[in-house]
Amino acid sequence: MKSCGIRRTSRVLTGRYAALLVICLFLEIFIFNFRHWESLGFETLESYTVHYDSTFTESGSGTYTSSAGEMWITLSGLDEQVDNLRLDIQGAVLSLQLSVWDEGNTTGEEYPIREYHPEVEEESYIRLDTAGKVHKIRIALSNPDEHRISVGGIYLNQERPLIFRLDRFLFIMTAGWIVLALKKKDSILDAQLADRYPEGQMLYALTTTVLILASVSAVCVNDMAVVQPFAHHAQYAELAESMSRGHLYLDTDPQPPAELAAMDNPYDKQARDEQDVDFRWDTAYFDGKYYVYFGVVPVVMFYLPWYLLTGQALPNYVVICLGLIFVIAVMAALIWKLAWRIFKGRLPVIYVWLAFVQLAVGGAAAIVVRQASFYTIPILFGLGFGGAGVLCWLRAAKAGTKRPRMWIFLGALSLALIAGCRPQLLVIGFPALFALKDRFLGESGKERWKDMAAAAIPVMAVAAALMWYNMARFGSPWDFGSAYNLTTNDMTRRGIRLDRIGLILFTYFFQPVYLESQFPFISPAQVSTIYQGTTIMEPIFGGLLFLMPCTLCLFTLGSKKIRRSGIFPLLSALTGMAVLVALADGQLAGLLARYYMDFAALLLVAAFITGGIWISGLSAGHVRCRVLSGALLVGIVLCTLMIFQDGTGLAIEENMPYLYHKIMTGIQFWM
Repeated sequence: MKSCGIRRTSRVLTGRYAALLVICLFLEIFIFNFRHWESLGFETLESYTVHYDSTFTESGSGTYTSSAGEMWITLSGLDEQVDNLRLDIQGAVLSLQLSVWDEGNTTGEEYPIREYHPEVEEESYIRLDTAGKVHKIRIALSNPDEHRISVGGIYLNQERPLIFRLDRFLFIMTAGWIVLALKKKDSILDAQLADRYPEGQMLYALTTTVLILASVSAVCVNDMAVVQPFAHHAQYAELAESMSRGHLYLDTDPQPPAELAAMDNPYDKQARDEQDVDFRWDTAYFDGKYYVYFGVVPVVMFYLPWYLLTGQALPNYVVICLGLIFVIAVMAALIWKLAWRIFKGRLPVIYVWLAFVQLAVGGAAAIVVRQASFYTIPILFGLGFGGAGVLCWLRAAKAGTKRPRMWIFLGALSLALIAGCRPQLLVIGFPALFALKDRFLGESGKERWKDMAAAAIPVMAVAAALMWYNMARFGSPWDFGSAYNLTTNDMTRRGIRLDRIGLILFTYFFQPVYLESQFPFISPAQVSTIYQGTTIMEPIFGGLLFLMPCTLCLFTLGSKKIRRSGIFPLLSALTGMAVLVALADGQLAGLLARYYMDFAALLLVAAFITGGIWISGLSAGHVRCRVLSGALLVGIVLCTLMIFQDGTGLAIEENMPYLYHKIMTGIQFWM
């Protein structure tokens, strides 16, 4: 009887997966390729005139070439229904705009600008919806880099080929498999973590590996990250070289000019521009020397040893990749540990799984992949050391742990190293203390002092080293040098202004996400203010409560269920520290997307614990779990789409155009 049941279940599963395969094939062939089937009814046009402007040169065989920044191609003598165009243009990624003269627009109508990549076949075909018969078409081509392009021809009403996208097919197959797995009665995703420990651990490890490989690969194929075109992005490598020579200022070439030292205020950007004074961007300038104001720990850990061993500068992208591996692995371990320590594994696997992906993507990976630059290195390692410190202290607090003071020591060392990476993130240490409250408060006096000494010794050692480092550079043990940064505004006089608080809180937490109809479907939020002062801002994609909607559950912190859970103080500390860091970032530096990394992880961990309290012991099908899992999924999608949006000069669209256009056409199949 049992074997019959197994065979019946096997047949049902086989039937479901066979049906999934058929559905995915149907979607790929008939839905995602509907433009092919539609074009079979187009009547090919051949009798029309193509005129190339004077920037083009005929190079034989009907091919025209040009390297101008702006070009025009005109198609006339039509008076026919035009349903699509096929462009045979090679040589460069272009922006193009069509102007069409038809029965409804005798003076011509300009259509929206679109991008064209010569190696992406889908973009060679442009579907037109004109007002009746077309008399003339003008194609304006923008080639800002003035690459040499060649035009083999412009063809009308062409049959569009059926393009089977294996990547898209596999993606929808995977999505379909997840849906089937959720509907399956004994699905691992529907189960409690405690009931399916081995499978849950395997799924978790696989997801961690995939996220690490995807993030690292995205950085390694980004030319902007690998080539490092900006001089000030070499600061860490330059500091390593300077340290090897026995001093802490940068041996830049050229050194700070005398004109900079002669200025009344060298930190006044307008004055520098007016006097045409040369300077090193985003570098600390103090007492006639350039210094690095970013945290020194990554230099000591990676750049200096590499330089001493090889005599070469360590590329930033290598350290970024190491930081991503570190942070994603730590985040995976932290969510897993909290799920067991607080909830004893009585959480749905899908909730824990999605919470980890949201934390890894929204808290670090999406921002780093989008802007894989030198600036992300200290934040990455600050986050990594913070999470590692918490994990060590959780291990120390676990009953039966061997040598708990060793874990207290290692945790304190990790947390102390944050100060040498990203000082703002030291606030992680406050909620981390909750892990050791029983040891610090519940033990006898002698044992308690031993525990405190194990925590204090590494903190004091790191603090002494950093205070010496600051004193040697800027004459004060408390001065990290960020105020001496040569940037867009005078940081020495920026100060803390109460009038900024409202804008900071709104932008970082409450600004709605701005969605649009075209890929990547998310756009920088339009932030406006009448604040009468300096506002430093880079493209922001919405407040955390909208960009990662799982954090909305934090509004339930005042409920009786949360307050009686015994974790309310920890959740309050996590939330309060996140808000405090956001305010500090906005006051001391400005509103920048990469600063999400400073506080998003704190809020996401608080949201994971809060949501877990509400759904602990419930199945994945319960309405609460579905709402929370849906919010996590929305946040993951929004953060992933953020990777493809421009705004910093480091976007994928600019630096990996082929990848960007392939992904865009795979998703936006109707264009």
